[in-house]
Amino acid sequence: MPEAGRRLTAIMFTDLVGYTALMGADEARALQIVGRSRELIRGCVDGHGGRCLEYEGDGTLSTFGSAVDAVTCAAEIQSAAVAEGLRIRIGLHVGDVIESGDRIVGDGVNVASRVCGLAEAGDIYVSETVYDQVRNQAGIEAKRIGAPKMKNVNRSIIVWSLRSAAEGGGIEAPGSSARSAGRMLRRLGAAIAVVMLVMGGVFIAKPELIYALVAKAVLRIPGALAPVLDRDIAFVRSADGTRIAYASVGTGPPIVQAQVWSTHLEYGPIGPVGRLTSFVEHHQMVYYDGRGFGLSERSVEHSAAKRLEDLEAVIDAAGLDRFALWGFSAGTPTAMAYAVRHPERVSHLILYGTILRKPLDDETFAATSSLIRKHWGTNEPAYRNYFVSLIVPDGTDLQLSLFDELMSLWGTAEDAAGLWGGLGEDSTELARQVRVPTLVLHRRDDVLVPFQLGLDTAGLIPGARFVAFEGKNHAFMPGESEGDRAIDVIEEFIASPAS
Repeated sequence: MPEAGRRLTAIMFTDLVGYTALMGADEARALQIVGRSRELIRGCVDGHGGRCLEYEGDGTLSTFGSAVDAVTCAAEIQSAAVAEGLRIRIGLHVGDVIESGDRIVGDGVNVASRVCGLAEAGDIYVSETVYDQVRNQAGIEAKRIGAPKMKNVNRSIIVWSLRSAAEGGGIEAPGSSARSAGRMLRRLGAAIAVVMLVMGGVFIAKPELIYALVAKAVLRIPGALAPVLDRDIAFVRSADGTRIAYASVGTGPPIVQAQVWSTHLEYGPIGPVGRLTSFVEHHQMVYYDGRGFGLSERSVEHSAAKRLEDLEAVIDAAGLDRFALWGFSAGTPTAMAYAVRHPERVSHLILYGTILRKPLDDETFAATSSLIRKHWGTNEPAYRNYFVSLIVPDGTDLQLSLFDELMSLWGTAEDAAGLWGGLGEDSTELARQVRVPTLVLHRRDDVLVPFQLGLDTAGLIPGARFVAFEGKNHAFMPGESEGDRAIDVIEEFIASPAS
């Protein structure tokens, strides 16, 4: 039975920025400003059907019956705060809480508080649970902040910034855009000056730090790692209720990419990037974030059966009857399993870097699993150089840093370890059952997945075609001619008559 008083609610925290410093300088004025802000906030909360439950110093805690009401109230607060000259930050989350009189407790309260703490004056920061509820509302503009670490929150929470009054959104106060632009230019000028002064000396002493900083900056540039594609992102529930995010891009004969090692839809499809743009000009490509990664639900159960159910859910949601299926790396067993279960729907099967069975020896595989659990997403050079070099051993220092930064965005250590453990399963019998036209691709000197696994896969699948590529990298990196060649081979195969 659920606990008495427990319910799902939208939670809003507000905080008056600069209050502590003002108290030290002018206590009477600080108290006056706090009184004004509380009056403003309470009026807005009451007007939108919410309840203002607690005052904590210069902050407030309120609840609402819906995320839409909470966001609308937050926007009104920021609009009024600009007119009043108040500097308020707001954090919103939807989660389970336990009510006890006029107080609420629970993990949802802690998350909302931490989200608020990430914001600056004029900001409205929301967790992804809130954003999912309001993203289709008219006038909503948002920017993804990322999944920052939060104190006492043991899972990854994606945070979004909604356009607020202070930032010149739809509820813009007169003159706020000009002020924001001026502030932005001043901050940019100051940042450039600091970087120019510091980078020279730091690069000599700690070049890995510079690479890490550049990697963080590069990942904020649209299309830096993959072409900017006009994609549609949607969500579907898998058989066990897990939320899966998927995307569709391009037009033409459909091709579905099964879950790879780990992904994030905001950084594009995984694969050879050189020809990807031209590829989707005449193909519809459907791809998704596997459970536990990217925009899909985090901290979930991992198994081969669950991954197959996720793929089935995405294909059904996309409304596809017959299509080519592309299994890349960790997605190869899932792609084979789907082709075996639904051969009538798969016109062509493409397998790249097939993980037919455990890719590393038992001791190394177990050690890698331990490293993932302990160090996933950290910037510890020893870990990064070991794990990332398995994927891109010929990568530059900057590319290694990029992968390291991406790992912290993709998912949590718990989910990464769950997915890695599945790579130890043997898919030999599964490969023997495949009865659709199949193309197997593998790199001769792949460090992570031995070339022999590709040969064995092609030998097990009746009539499979095998094509070898040069290079050590498991993932194709920008500038690799073999990546363009891979796309050519795939296009030629898909164009061939299906059985």
